[in-house]
Amino acid sequence: MPHSSKKKHSTILEPTPLFAAAKRGHDLVVYILLEQGADVNDGGYHNSGSAWSPLCTAAKHGHESIVKILLAHGANVGAADHTGWTAIAAASKAGHVSIVKLLLRESVNPSS
Repeated sequence: MPHSSKKKHSTILEPTPLFAAAKRGHDLVVYILLEQGADVNDGGYHNSGSAWSPLCTAAKHGHESIVKILLAHGANVGAADHTGWTAIAAASKAGHVSIVKLLLRESVNPSS
């Protein structure tokens, strides 16, 4: 019987490839996925109530270069999960001061 390389869809909720790359600090993979049309704000885990964005996970894990890439591709700084958790809160709790400052600067709208 020939082996099929196609994965079957499962009922397990999984992260998007972008979320996984952002979490693990793979800058080049994040960039390539975004350039190929990945949704910058979609972290996966749909309908699980834990809709963390790639920006939140990159901020939490201290991947400043990935935070910059995501922001350059239009990531929503104010996006929050069902509990109100944002990238700024995640970076702050983890002690990543430079990322907090970066996100705060990005969230300021000079036209308002």
